[in-house]
Amino acid sequence: MLDEFDLKKKFKYFDFSVFFSMILLIGIGIAAIYSATYSSGSAAHLNYQRQILWAGLGLIVFAVIVFTPMRFFLAFAYVFYGVAIASLLLVLVIGQKGSGAQRWLELGFLHFQPSEWAKLATIILSKRELWYLLVNILLNIVVGIVTPFLWHSLHEYQQKRVLTFLGLVTDPKGASYQLIQSKVAIGSGGLWGKGFLQGTQTQLRFLPEQHTDFIFSVIAEEAGFIGGMIVIVLFAIIILRGIKIAASARSQFSSLVAIGMVTLLLYHVFVNIGMVMGIMPVTGLPLPLVSYGGSSMLVSMAAVAFLINISKRRYEY
Repeated sequence: MLDEFDLKKKFKYFDFSVFFSMILLIGIGIAAIYSATYSSGSAAHLNYQRQILWAGLGLIVFAVIVFTPMRFFLAFAYVFYGVAIASLLLVLVIGQKGSGAQRWLELGFLHFQPSEWAKLATIILSKRELWYLLVNILLNIVVGIVTPFLWHSLHEYQQKRVLTFLGLVTDPKGASYQLIQSKVAIGSGGLWGKGFLQGTQTQLRFLPEQHTDFIFSVIAEEAGFIGGMIVIVLFAIIILRGIKIAASARSQFSSLVAIGMVTLLLYHVFVNIGMVMGIMPVTGLPLPLVSYGGSSMLVSMAAVAFLINISKRRYEY
């Protein structure tokens, strides 16, 4: 009887709307990855199985974060940040290259992007020390000022992405190809879509990176406007509930961490969906919980876990 009471107490303020929205998005993502790699005829078709494994591991990380008191993360904020910085420095030394960038660390069978985990560590530290937040703001202002002078330091493909977004370059077979195919996929989906495994752009593989950065195009083509809106609504539930959780948190640290996680998720969603629709430049940011990738999956689930952690403990401080 006492155990039952304790279990009910633990889940009394558990935000199930956020949790089930996360689970649905993961399920939609796995189905979309299956479709996006279905006609590949190679080991890439097994990516959906790897994504399931990442989601399973993510649930373990999710549970650990949800049931760990926030004061633990407050106390060890510098440790998390130090580990994140060390892993980023390791990338410069022993990092693996892929898609023209050196971003990955390889530990046996495990490949991961330290930059993804560094986002979480930065949020936690900046909410612990407000001076760090001010430094970040000043650095962003400086970067905004000097960016125009760093144009020639960009790689050629990066320059073409920016020029294509601004409409200054039209190269249907080069820099513009990916964006054009994405628009065709989204537009051809109509209201209800072409059906699962029936998308022409997807199954004929006209759309590059369709199981990662352009996964939303796959969903919009095969599930149509309705399918795309379902994804957006599920994200909206997480974002809006996250804002409410931040507002109701009793401690300043928890409130700031919650709004930091909301901002992280919202930024990725806005940039990714805007990118595949042509209203944002192509940047390579994945769609949280949906795009293929272990690092992105784990960090996105961790961000949601922090929101639920803060929600269920909002009366403890």
